[in-house]
Amino acid sequence: MVQVIKKGLETSVQDYPGRIGTLNQGFPASGPMDSWSFRLANILVGNKPGDAALECQFMGPTLKFIDDRTIAITGADMSPKIDGKSVPLWESIEVKANQVLELEFATIGARSYIAFAGGINSKPWLGSRSTFHKAGVGGIDGKAIENNQIIPLGKNRKIQVNNVMKISFIALFLIFASLNVTYSYIQLKVLSSDEPFISIQNELERIQRNVPLETVGAEMDEIAAVLSKEPNIENSYVGGTLAFDAYLESNRIFFSYTEKPQDDTIENYITRENWTYYDRHYSNLHSWPLDRYDKSNNLPDYFIYPPHENHNEFLNKLTDPTNPEIPSNFEFLYKGSRGTMVYKILDSNDKRS
Repeated sequence: MVQVIKKGLETSVQDYPGRIGTLNQGFPASGPMDSWSFRLANILVGNKPGDAALECQFMGPTLKFIDDRTIAITGADMSPKIDGKSVPLWESIEVKANQVLELEFATIGARSYIAFAGGINSKPWLGSRSTFHKAGVGGIDGKAIENNQIIPLGKNRKIQVNNVMKISFIALFLIFASLNVTYSYIQLKVLSSDEPFISIQNELERIQRNVPLETVGAEMDEIAAVLSKEPNIENSYVGGTLAFDAYLESNRIFFSYTEKPQDDTIENYITRENWTYYDRHYSNLHSWPLDRYDKSNNLPDYFIYPPHENHNEFLNKLTDPTNPEIPSNFEFLYKGSRGTMVYKILDSNDKRS
């Protein structure tokens, strides 16, 4: 088994080819985005190619091993380390009990895969262990892995990789890497700008207004540390984007800060009363617990606001805690090192009843 120390940005259980034949019931296949890297990781640890493994997006997790285990890490380069020492991609690795595996930000590629000998032994749903977040099914409790969670694994296998196998995997890696880099380059050129492609991390930093990702993560850590001291935070609802989800131990209500109407008030915006059907539906599907049928109508106990010129203008009032137009039940809690504002919303539980 493996214990989750830090869950990463979004790390989920997937298998290949996923949940086939259920689209007519409203459930897509899910499964890994980079199926080649995923299957190669499984082969390296002696699993069947489609066995359940972890898919890590952009920033990987930190895992502590409860027992000895053979693993393989493929896909994006997230600078994997075991007990602080770098370990290679695309190879079988023997990990001992109590050792800690740490993955960082992706420098080449977007998604990394961790396969464990014996596979992940989570409960299948409709024939697959793949996580489908929006419906809350598959994986472990229907969502990405959480801090302190135990990932159940199958029986370990001892793997011996000979030189022929190593050469074969190197050749396959070069082929697939060429295809993946080409695809990533074209996709990012379309989605971003005419700036030359350097790496996924470079593109994310550009999107984050040229702020290094380590700086963004540091501020999220600050905010998480502040909120973790709040009473009953694990049962509270925090309003904000998905970017903060990897750092907070709470329920969430999703806000993109651009929902319509754009001339709303802060009070009405928090309740989502005047939102368009699309914006409200999108928020419900990205909140946790998700509210597919729009019945819960939960209100945030805390609200995280990162100022940005593209956000609804009325929300920028929150950048100045002394602004008299901020609702009286908004208690200023913290200002992050990058200017992100954190407010506690008083009496939100009373408003729900």
